[in-house]
Amino acid sequence: MDNLISLADLFGVSLDYLLQGQEPAPAPEEAVRTTVVNHYYDCCGGWHYEYRSSRTLHGLPLVHVNLGRRNCWARGVFAVGNIATGLVAVGGISVGLLSIGALALGLAALGALSIGLLAAGGVAIGLLALGGVAVGGLALGGVANGVWAAGAVASGTQIAIGKVAAAPLAIGEEVRGAVTFSAGNLSLSAVEAAIRQVLPRELGFLAPWLTSLAAHVRLP
Repeated sequence: MDNLISLADLFGVSLDYLLQGQEPAPAPEEAVRTTVVNHYYDCCGGWHYEYRSSRTLHGLPLVHVNLGRRNCWARGVFAVGNIATGLVAVGGISVGLLSIGALALGLAALGALSIGLLAAGGVAIGLLALGGVAVGGLALGGVANGVWAAGAVASGTQIAIGKVAAAPLAIGEEVRGAVTFSAGNLSLSAVEAAIRQVLPRELGFLAPWLTSLAAHVRLP
């Protein structure tokens, strides 16, 4: 019994949960109270910290922080951990609606390597990608590859804007494509007209913005 009590204290759970896997229902007057699980201890030569709120959403704690030297996994609406999954996830490896981490996957992702609908990072892959190396529908980066790409080196299946640009419509200093605009003969009105012909009608609002990017590749 002493060992069971020690284990329950270590993991911050009740004896009912430890033995049966379920917590007793709180008394009505206690139902509105929020309790937390707070751990900070050294285990097997490595530190570990964990915080878990008792409030949940569809079984997930609203906040779960799980950090340590080992692969500590945090799962919650807001999750922070070595590995984190949640609506908002922050961690070495993070997966969530909004994810931030060394490796980030999500609807919106920010990380050294990020993959998402909206991705930003050292290497970014997404419908809208912004990064040192960017790959996506609209890709902006030092090296960019996409349907519409802009960067120092840009390659696009439709439009490329950059110092070095290759695409059916290429705009830059060194250009290759069916229709090209070099920095020496760059007419912004002609560039915008050409971009509008390539873009789908519903994305025509991007034409002025892409034209403004093209203006920055002019030679002095």
